[in-house]
Amino acid sequence: MYIEWRFNDEAKGISLEEFERDYEDFFGYMMIKLGDYQLGGAEKSSPIDEGDENISYYIISLIKCGITLLLGQEFKVQLISSNLLEIHVYSDMGVYIDVIRIDSNEILCSYNITFIDLKDEIMKNYQKYIDEIQRTNRDLIEASVVKNTMKYYDIFTRLLD
Repeated sequence: MYIEWRFNDEAKGISLEEFERDYEDFFGYMMIKLGDYQLGGAEKSSPIDEGDENISYYIISLIKCGITLLLGQEFKVQLISSNLLEIHVYSDMGVYIDVIRIDSNEILCSYNITFIDLKDEIMKNYQKYIDEIQRTNRDLIEASVVKNTMKYYDIFTRLLD
């Protein structure tokens, strides 16, 4: 697994209107693991209500990465929790992932996977995202961020055909 995440408890029991007004996104713990290199953390022992990573941002970014690669382009995403780090993903007979320190342009980690592995990671994380929202608060499946995520996932799956 390359990405692990879990929601905090903030979205439980709130209305769709309150979510759209006060939260707009789903937050929790996020970890990206590329071989021995790890960013973030999603430890089971951490207090569930303190995770402040924007999970929606990362799920949408993961899907956009797949779309961008299918269109033959390079993908870049800045990490929210570490504003000095950016992930570059490009394809050339495989999928190459570099974690780059923005201020020095230093490559901290280089990793490669197959496009099938990336596709599986996208599909697995999208399904987990939808399942977790339905489990946490079924009403929030109608939230604009969820609909936006669904839109990107639909584009991704159509490009796969």
